[in-house]
Amino acid sequence: MRIEDLFLKSAAVILAVTAMCKLISVAGEAKVMALADPVFRFISLRQLLLVTALAEGAVAWYVWKGKESAAKSFLVLWLCGMFIGYRLGLWLMNYKGCSCVGTVTEWLPVPPATVDWVMKVVLAYLTAGSAVCFWKTFLKGDTKQTVGHQPAG
Repeated sequence: MRIEDLFLKSAAVILAVTAMCKLISVAGEAKVMALADPVFRFISLRQLLLVTALAEGAVAWYVWKGKESAAKSFLVLWLCGMFIGYRLGLWLMNYKGCSCVGTVTEWLPVPPATVDWVMKVVLAYLTAGSAVCFWKTFLKGDTKQTVGHQPAG
């Protein structure tokens, strides 16, 4: 198995786990879920986490089952871009913390700040890895990794 395949499988697992954490939070009773999201004030945190969990789940599914390496890495990179944009919005507002995995952090034996730091490292891993994979499969012309390509001749 190639290193790119290992990265993409790990990305699918990470996205599936974080999507499940968000869905568990959405199904919970925590009052914070009814509050407006700090960046997207027109929707509740529950609504934002639900939409995000569905997007993560869909990307995780395609990355695990899909055929085109360039599309897999692009989807992970696109999702990371959305997460970076959201975190940038929080940072510009001087907002502390991120509800990246919902209220599941309350069950963990580590401080929320530690979970936030770990999620930043995970985001960096997914962003860098997907960018490298995308570059290697698409921009370098590794068309053997994509479905539908017919070699000339």
